[in-house]
Amino acid sequence: MPAIRVIYVRGHTLAGLAIRHHDDGTARRWSHCGIVEGRMIWHSTWPGGVRCEYEGTFVERYTAAAWVDYEVSDEARRRAMDWLRSMERTPYPVATVLGRLVGLHIDEPGMQCTELVESVLAEAGLQRWRGRLHLITPNMSYANRCGGTDYVPPLAAEMTE
Repeated sequence: MPAIRVIYVRGHTLAGLAIRHHDDGTARRWSHCGIVEGRMIWHSTWPGGVRCEYEGTFVERYTAAAWVDYEVSDEARRRAMDWLRSMERTPYPVATVLGRLVGLHIDEPGMQCTELVESVLAEAGLQRWRGRLHLITPNMSYANRCGGTDYVPPLAAEMTE
């Protein structure tokens, strides 16, 4: 059965550290994520927004990585990947992300990495995260999708519709 492959990575840049510590102040596992298509990675980051780059170039910037496959039908995968390609050049909402890190709500158009990943999985027919996608960190996505116990949402009320 075909699958959608997600990559979760850990970075030690200032932004990566801030994202990993945001959930509850404790260093969490993942700071970025993307969708694998062949030997390419689709992801969203600042600057540049949603884009595709060679997997080797992408992975070499990070200190750890995990690849997770989600089985879907051929049609669901095709639909999700078509949607993903249509998102190329969607801007990265840097003000929204920075605002969240300091406790401000700034609603800016665009798509951050986890929002992109969770949207692709939902397009493929997998259960949608029950919350506002721009509030989800890479670690939350990994823990929710993989059944991990590494993350317990401190603001569970914020994560529900």
